[in-house]
Amino acid sequence: MFAMSEQHFLSIAEQVAAYLRKEIISGHWSGVMPGKNHLAEKLGINKKTVVIAMNQLEREGLLEGQGSGRSRKILLTPGKKTEASMKIAFLGYNEQDQKQDYMIHLQHRLAKAGHHAFYHPQPLTTLGMKVSRIRKMVKSTEADAWLVGAGSIEVLKWFSEQPAPAFA
Repeated sequence: MFAMSEQHFLSIAEQVAAYLRKEIISGHWSGVMPGKNHLAEKLGINKKTVVIAMNQLEREGLLEGQGSGRSRKILLTPGKKTEASMKIAFLGYNEQDQKQDYMIHLQHRLAKAGHHAFYHPQPLTTLGMKVSRIRKMVKSTEADAWLVGAGSIEVLKWFSEQPAPAFA
């Protein structure tokens, strides 16, 4: 018998939430989200899956429900930057970090304060905790500050030596 490493495969709803998040952040939609029927038809999926995905984005603070049967309001305005606004990249230990209630709450609070907080798609475990890979990834990611979860001593030391603020 062999031991399998712990794997997390994204559900369809999580994949849809990631796609919608990317589209919102890129500015594809602004103001209000298209309705669940439109999105379900466009994506070729069930309406319930769209609702689950949009509920996730509400918990993250990207969308705000306007009541039953009404469109969800998009809370992020790409390109519109206030003086205090920052792009804050979350670099989690693994994919599960972004589902933690405290991280969702933190992302929501940052969005309400006018900041753009986002998860880097590759967590530390995917990057193998290798500073060389992290250096390359950080260089190609536009962020004013970093929130690093459970990094090794080498990774945290490297972040502490960078010009952008980092919190661990």
